[in-house]
Amino acid sequence: MHETFRVEWAPNQGISILYSQAAEKLATWGHEDEPPALPEPTPQPDPTPQDPKPEPEPEPQDPDHKAKIHLIHRGANNDADWPYWSTFDGQTWSKDYKVWSFGLHISDSFCLASFQKKLFIFHLNPQNHKSQVFYESYASGAWTRGAATTIPNTVTSPGMCAVTFQGKLYLFHHGLPQEKLRYNVFNGRTWEGDTDIHIDDVTVGFTAVVFNDKIYLFYLPRYGFSSHRYAYVAFDGRRWEKAHTLARLATSGVTAAVYQNKLYLMHRGYGEADVKKLWYNAFDGKRWITLSKKTGAMLISDCDDIEGDICSVVYEDKMYVFYKKLSNSGVYRHVFDGNKWAGEQVEGVQTAKGVASVVH
Repeated sequence: MHETFRVEWAPNQGISILYSQAAEKLATWGHEDEPPALPEPTPQPDPTPQDPKPEPEPEPQDPDHKAKIHLIHRGANNDADWPYWSTFDGQTWSKDYKVWSFGLHISDSFCLASFQKKLFIFHLNPQNHKSQVFYESYASGAWTRGAATTIPNTVTSPGMCAVTFQGKLYLFHHGLPQEKLRYNVFNGRTWEGDTDIHIDDVTVGFTAVVFNDKIYLFYLPRYGFSSHRYAYVAFDGRRWEKAHTLARLATSGVTAAVYQNKLYLMHRGYGEADVKKLWYNAFDGKRWITLSKKTGAMLISDCDDIEGDICSVVYEDKMYVFYKKLSNSGVYRHVFDGNKWAGEQVEGVQTAKGVASVVH
């Protein structure tokens, strides 16, 4: 039995069109009801890692590893662009030494974070005078190469802080222009993208802390009646809540920590008499415990010569606040046990200005 097929063709189309359609018909003749073959998958390149040494899973730490306070600061005098590093195990401080990561230089307003068993430092690079945010990480006894890794599509003026929240790292920073506060989120391999918080313009100097499964972000509004009082907003992972304002007058220079089920906020005062002093207040999740109705906050005793950034950590049931004194290049700490503060100099540590701390 002979079978035939038809080809639609008009004389004005040319003989080449006829041949082409006939060839196509012959190629599929007898297979009209078969589904077309799926195309071969296109090989996809591996994603570009954002960390110089990415790992599928975090490496477990040495079983003998004990968390310590890590204090990183700028060097003193001609070493101001180089980071130095000292640790505290609850009894003694290690020797203060340079962070050996080729190409790593820092300026004021850098920050630290402990995330996925790595120690991170986020900073601007004073060597290139650009606004890119760089970061390095420390794991298994070594730092990644300095000034090699930047956060994609994220630029900043001085000022940044970081927290870990719901399994991710949140980096808060000044955008450009610097009045805007923004953040980016890191899952250990990639960054989600820079996001505006949509709050009032802010001045340099802000901090964030995780409390009661929310991020609390404290900042000084740049303009208006409340520009000398710290405001704060809370984030539950989906939305930012309405801003609130504290009563105590303040100047840029702030840190926060969660201690004995309360959020403690420490900041510099306002005005010639108080600007070099540190004040603190506590929040129980519902209300601020003013501690002093007259002042709206409590004064940290013998802490009256503050310059530059301040930072804090909680370690072995004590709260530590670190700062530099205006009168010399030494780094000092005040320790709170829930009842009283005690201050002393961190032996062997000198800085031009700029300190950050984390427990890792």
